Amino acid sequence: MSAETPTIQTWSNSSLTLLERCGEKFRRRYIEKERVPPSPRMLRGTVIHRVAKMAMLRKLEEQEIPSGEEARDVAATEFEQEWAGGVSLDHGTDANVEKAGSKDFAVDLSAFYVGAVAPTVEPIAVERRIEVAPKDSDLKITGVIDLVAKLPSGGEAIRDTKTSEKSPNRDAAENSQQLTMYAMVRQADVGKLPEALALDHLVRTPARREQKHIVQETTRDAGDVAALVNRLNTAVEAVKRGVFMPTAPDSWWCSRNWCEYWSSCVYVRRGERAKS
Repeated sequence: MSAETPTIQTWSNSSLTLLERCGEKFRRRYIEKERVPPSPRMLRGTVIHRVAKMAMLRKLEEQEIPSGEEARDVAATEFEQEWAGGVSLDHGTDANVEKAGSKDFAVDLSAFYVGAVAPTVEPIAVERRIEVAPKDSDLKITGVIDLVAKLPSGGEAIRDTKTSEKSPNRDAAENSQQLTMYAMVRQADVGKLPEALALDHLVRTPARREQKHIVQETTRDAGDVAALVNRLNTAVEAVKRGVFMPTAPDSWWCSRNWCEYWSSCVYVRRGERAKS
């Protein structure tokens, strides 16, 4: 491999998914290291995950989980700190309105989590970081599992929390590459695949602000893991060869509001870029 050949040594679900979605965005983020502040959607999700982590760690240590009031206070404080660190706003967005709405969303769902979700889960591990080094390779595969929970059967389930303003697609868990990645690294960690995997969707609707907890359960087997390994191997080869195909121009994520590199991307039509 020449010194000029682009490469990355550590792969995760995030990097693999980004390469699959848009090679150019992958190149700019992981090869060129162009970083931008998170969007309000990402920020509010980060805050909710931190409150969930706090609750599960306390439960793991056999302490009392946070009250709804404490969860709201922690979420509000975390949100303000994260927002002060910088945020990427959609084109034409009122910063004050966006901040207020995103903060309210994060605070509400944080309290909802400790009241509706945390009491029902028995944690085994919280934010478990696992790194896998395949044989005869200098590559590493890493994953940070939100939560490993005990099942009534005595087995374990990997659970991942998602936040949204609408209910998920029915096959979201079944098609989740992230859950397959978690199953693979957990197998390397403990010697066997988890008995079950689940997505915990925390939903707060925008109009009525209705809060819902939707659980989608699924499983993975050796064939699923083998298919993921094939994807990883192909991704590694593509990067070695410097092949970074841009996404299709009609993809919904190829837009000003969903891609931080959109306004400076050489693959965006000139007429569109001129409006930015």
